[in-house]
Amino acid sequence: MPCWSAWKSWSEPSTGNSVDPGFAGCCLATSQIEVLDRLKEINCPTLMTVGDQDHGTPPEMTKIIAANLPGAELKIIPDAAHIANIEQTEIYNRNMMDFYLRVAK
Repeated sequence: MPCWSAWKSWSEPSTGNSVDPGFAGCCLATSQIEVLDRLKEINCPTLMTVGDQDHGTPPEMTKIIAANLPGAELKIIPDAAHIANIEQTEIYNRNMMDFYLRVAK
């Protein structure tokens, strides 16, 4: 579930959802941070990876970040959620190694 939904469901016990209060609080705090306008200050090769089923940092959010980060590459990993490096190790590692090899040249 997206972070805001996690916060909302935790803060409204009537929903019947069980969400860790620490996670919900973190979601609320990070949802209020706005730094997109500062991403243009980053001047280095950047690879953004996200699982196509990530509810903590959804692909839609990652696409917005990548679009605001000059020269960023975005890889959306299929059948993965928030820990794509564990859920789809082979795809994740291949993406990372391809990126590292290009950047190291």
